[in-house]
Amino acid sequence: MGSLGISITLVDSATGGQVFARDLATNIGNNRYYTWTIPNDVPAGSYKINIYTSDCCKPSASDSSDAPFSVTSQAQPLVKITSPVANSTLTSKNITVSGTCSNYFGAVDVFYYSDKKEEVFVQCISGKWSTNISVNSNAGSGSFDLYAQLYPNNTSVQDIIKLYFNWSSAPSITVLSPNGGESWQMQNIHTIRWTPYDPNTGVNSADKVTAYLERLEGGNFVTVGKIVPAGKASIHWAGEIDQFGKYASPGDYYVRTVNNITGASDRSNNSFKLVDFGTIKADLKIGGLDGPITVPLSGGTYQASWTSVNADKCLLINGTLSTSDPEFNIQMPPLGSRSIKLFPGLYGESGREGYVTISCTGSTKVEGETSDQVKILPETSTPFVRVGVPNGKEIIDFSKQYTISWASAGVAYFNIALYKNDAFFNWIAFNIPASPSYYNWTPSNTISQANIGNDVFKIYILGYKKPDGGTVDDKSDAPFSIVSAQNVTATDSDASPNYLTTSPYPVEQRPDLFILGVAKGTYVGGGTCLYGTEPNPTSCKPTTDNFTTYYDHCANESQLNEAYLTGDGKFGAYGVSAPSGYVCKNGILVKTVSTQPSITVVSPNGGESWQQGSLQTIRWSAPSSSSYVSISLIGYSQPCTTEPCPLYAVQSFTLGKAPASGGYFNWTVGKDINGYAIPSGQYLVQITDTTTNASDQSNAPFSIVDVVTGVPDLTITKLSVYRMDSLNVGIDYCIKNIGNADAGKFYLEFYNLDNPSWGFGGAGFDSLAVGKEFCSKSSRSGVGSSGGNGYVQGNNRIKVFVDARYEVKESNENNNELTYTFDTTLTSPSITVLSPNGGESWAVGSVQTIKWNSTGVGKISIWLCKSGVCGRFGNIPATGINNTGSYTFTVDTSVTPFGAYTPGSDLKIRVASEDNYPTSTVYDDSNAPFSIVAPSPDLVVTSFSVPSGTLGQVVNASATILNQGSASTGSGFRIEIDYSYPPDLPWDCSYASQGSANTDALAVGASRTVSIPLTLPSVRTGPFNAVIMADSDCAISESNEDNNFRSATYSVAYNSTLSPSFSGIANVLEAAKPLWWPTGF
Repeated sequence: MGSLGISITLVDSATGGQVFARDLATNIGNNRYYTWTIPNDVPAGSYKINIYTSDCCKPSASDSSDAPFSVTSQAQPLVKITSPVANSTLTSKNITVSGTCSNYFGAVDVFYYSDKKEEVFVQCISGKWSTNISVNSNAGSGSFDLYAQLYPNNTSVQDIIKLYFNWSSAPSITVLSPNGGESWQMQNIHTIRWTPYDPNTGVNSADKVTAYLERLEGGNFVTVGKIVPAGKASIHWAGEIDQFGKYASPGDYYVRTVNNITGASDRSNNSFKLVDFGTIKADLKIGGLDGPITVPLSGGTYQASWTSVNADKCLLINGTLSTSDPEFNIQMPPLGSRSIKLFPGLYGESGREGYVTISCTGSTKVEGETSDQVKILPETSTPFVRVGVPNGKEIIDFSKQYTISWASAGVAYFNIALYKNDAFFNWIAFNIPASPSYYNWTPSNTISQANIGNDVFKIYILGYKKPDGGTVDDKSDAPFSIVSAQNVTATDSDASPNYLTTSPYPVEQRPDLFILGVAKGTYVGGGTCLYGTEPNPTSCKPTTDNFTTYYDHCANESQLNEAYLTGDGKFGAYGVSAPSGYVCKNGILVKTVSTQPSITVVSPNGGESWQQGSLQTIRWSAPSSSSYVSISLIGYSQPCTTEPCPLYAVQSFTLGKAPASGGYFNWTVGKDINGYAIPSGQYLVQITDTTTNASDQSNAPFSIVDVVTGVPDLTITKLSVYRMDSLNVGIDYCIKNIGNADAGKFYLEFYNLDNPSWGFGGAGFDSLAVGKEFCSKSSRSGVGSSGGNGYVQGNNRIKVFVDARYEVKESNENNNELTYTFDTTLTSPSITVLSPNGGESWAVGSVQTIKWNSTGVGKISIWLCKSGVCGRFGNIPATGINNTGSYTFTVDTSVTPFGAYTPGSDLKIRVASEDNYPTSTVYDDSNAPFSIVAPSPDLVVTSFSVPSGTLGQVVNASATILNQGSASTGSGFRIEIDYSYPPDLPWDCSYASQGSANTDALAVGASRTVSIPLTLPSVRTGPFNAVIMADSDCAISESNEDNNFRSATYSVAYNSTLSPSFSGIANVLEAAKPLWWPTGF
C-alpha cells in the first residue's frame, strides 16, 4: 500500500454528527494507531471513531467503529495532608509534610502563609507526596494553617489543617545505646538509639539528629569523627566515620548525639568498645577440609564441623538444599559437628556451585556476626585441585610418614612438590592417580636434615586435567614446619613447663599446646585420653582433623596441671604447686592480693548437690561500684596424685549476665545461656565483674546430679525484711518442694544469728506437694533507735531452716537454710519507680512489668496517672498488693480511672504505700511520660545470606522474615537488597534496590523465607557486604522501625572464562568508576 494521509474524527453515536468542528487528528501517517488523550471538554456520552483518508490525488475511503464506546465523567482530583496530624503541636521548626493525592498527576503546592512566602512544590507520584518545609516564626508559641493545593484544569483543590507550635517545649535527647560496657565489632550493623523519638511528629527523628564518635583523653572528650549512618530510623552504624569506608580504630569510645534543630545533645554514660572485624571468628570444615568439596550427582552425607571465637550461637545454612527444606538452616551452638546431606547444586537447583555456610553471632562478649563458607561443586564442574593438609601451621616429623591430602575434580593425575620460603625446593612424587585423594610421604626422602626448619614449607600440587591435558594447581595456604625426631615440639604459648622455675606468671588463659599432625589419639598416664577440639568429650577418641589444642587446667587452687610435650612426641602434664603468693584459677597461676576480692561467691560455695532441671539461686556479694557481672560454670577435676598428670578437656559454660548489685541469679540447673545442656558432674561457679574483670570462684566444687524420681526436696525460695520500724519487723519468706514426691510432716524454724537467746519461733507443716510453693509473712517486735527488742544495733542476721528437725528424707539436704542480713538503723520510708520511667511504649494486650525499689514500706498500690490525674489501674486488688518490687499484668485500656481509654501518651505510673494513701507522701511517679499504643506488628530479618560468585553473576539471596509484634501486618510488604556501597542510605522509603521481592501479610509469630535474584557487582572483585530491609517502602507501621535490617558478607571473583588482560581490566574499571571509587586508583 502506498503512503496515505489519515484523519480521525469523533462522531456522536446517536446523531452521526461530528462532535467538534476540528478533527482529532489530521493527515497523520499510516502507522495503524494513534494515541489520544481525552480532553476535559468532551462531555460524557456515547461515541464512535471515524477514520478517513485525506490523500489529495486518490478517492477518499473511510470507516467507523462497529459499535459505540462511552466517555464517562472524570473523577474530581483530591489532595490530603496525612502528616503532621491536624491540631498537633510542633516543637521543631523543620517539619516533614506528607500526604496523598488521587485522580491527579502533577505538582502539589505546599505552603503555610496565605501570601505563600514559604512555599514548596513537590511531585505527587503513585498517589503519594512528601516534602520538608521550614516554619519561620520568631514567636515562642502560636498556630498557623498548613495548605496543600492542586491546580487541575485551571481550577484549584486544597486541603487545610491547623497546627500549633511551642518552640520552648522542644524535647531533650538521651542516649540509650551504646551507653557503656558494649563491645561492637565493626563492619556489622549496630543501632545507636536515643529517647524521646517519634518520627511521625518529628521528635528527634533521624533526619534531625547527628551522632559523633568521641574519646576521653586527659579528662576531656575529643571528637574522633562524625558517624556515617548505615540505615533508617535511629542510626544504624557499621563503625564508619566522616566518610564511607573509613573505619574508626579499635578502642574505647563514647557516642554523642545532637539534634541539629533544637541543639539538644547527650553522651553515653560510660565508654563502649569498638573492635576489629574478625574479633568474632568462625571456621567451617566439611569432612575436615576447607573446600571446595565435590559431590556426586546423587548427593551424599558428609560431616560438617565448626568452631568459633566470641560467638554465642551459630546458624548452619545448607545452600545445596531448597530454601523450604527444614534442614536448610538450623540454629547451632558456637562449637560442634553434624552430619548433613549435600547435593551438587544451589538452593535445590542442580548443576550450579553451592555453599554451606556457618553464620555466627555474638552478643555476650562482643556484639556482631561473621561467617565462613565451604564451596560445594558438582562432579561435572570446572577441574580444580585444593590442598587439604598440610595447609599451614602443621609440625611434621622429618623421619616419620605423613599423609598429604587434597580435593579435586576433573583431574586425571598429579605431581607433588615441596616449596621452601615460597620457592620450589624439590619434587615429592610424580603421576599420582586422582583416587584416592592422598599420598603417604616421608620428608626425609625429599629433604636433608640440614634444610629442615619452622614455618617455611608449603606443599604444591599440580593436576593434569582430563581429557585435554591442561593443568590446575594449588599450594598450602600457610607455611608448615618440618622438624627432626629429637626436637618434635608443639607451638607452646607459655614455654611449658616453665611454671616450675619462672616468674612472673601469665595472667591470661591461652591454649598452651598446638600439636598439628602428630600423635592422634595418644593415651597417657592412668589411661586417660588426651582430647583435642571435641566439645565436652565423654569417651576417649582421636581428633578428627589431625589438629589438637590442649589447655592447662587447675586441679585445685593449689595445683596447676601443666601441659607439655615429651621428647618422643608423647603428651603429658606436670602437677605444679602454686608458689607463695599465687593461686590456680581457670588454667593459670594468678597472683593473690592481700585485700579481700571485690566480688565474692556466696553460693554454691562447695558441697551443694543440685538436681538437673531444678531452679537454683546463685548468689554473690559485690561492691556498689560494680555494674554487671557474668556468671559462668567451670568444670572441676580431682587433684593429680600421679606423675605425669593426665590432661583433661576443660569444660566451661556461660550461664548469663546480671546486675552486680542484685547479688543473685536464678538458674535452671543443667542449661547454659543458649539453652544447651550441661552434663552432670562437679563444677565451680565463677562470677566476673564485666568492667574490672575482678572475679571469684566457689571455694570448693558443688555437684550437678541427675534427676532422682520419687524423692521430695524442700528449699527456701525467698527471705527478706519488707518492713522495719518501731512497731514491726516484717519478714517475708517462701518455701517450695522442688523434688519429685510430696513431702510429709516437717517443721520450719526462724533464728536470730546475732542474738541466739532471742527465739523467733517457727511453724509446722503436715505436707507440701510436688512443685507447690508456700509464702507467708511473719512480724516481730520493732526495733528501737539503738536496736533493742531482741535485735542488736547494726547488722542482724535472720536464718530460716526448713525441715529443721530432719523429718523428711530429701534428694538434696544442702538447700534447706537461707540467711538474710539487715541493718536495724531506721531510715525514712521511700519508693522509687524503676519502670516505666519515661519513653516506653506499651501495646494494648501485651504483658508488661511495673518495677520499683522501696525502703521501709509495707503493701503498696499502683495507680495510672494522666496529666496529673490518678486512679486505680487494671486488676490490682483494692486492699493493696505485696511489696515484691514488681507487678506483671496484661495491658487492658478498658480498665482505667478514665473509663474506656484511647491508646495515647502523657501517662505515668504511681507506686504508693498502701498504709494511709492518699494522705501519705510515700509514693513515686515515673520520671517522664510513657505511651499506650494500639497493637502493632514488628518485622525482623532472622537470617540473610548471599552466595559468592563472579563479576556480574546473578545469584539467589535468601532471607527469612519474622513478625515478632503483637498484630498482623494486615497486608503484604516489600523486601529489598542493596550493596553496602555506594552510600545511598539511610533508607528513604522510595528506594531503588539491587533486588527485591513482595510477600503476603504475616500473622503474629509467623515467618516466611524468600529467595531474591541479585546481580553481583560487575566492576571490582573482593569481599562485599549486602544489606536487606524488610518493609522497604515503609508500608507497614511497626512498633519498632529500627530492627528491619540485616547484613551478609559475600565475595566476588573474576570469571575464569573471561580473563581480560590487566590493561583491559583497568580500562573497564576506568569506564565504570562509580562516584564512591577512591581517587588515584
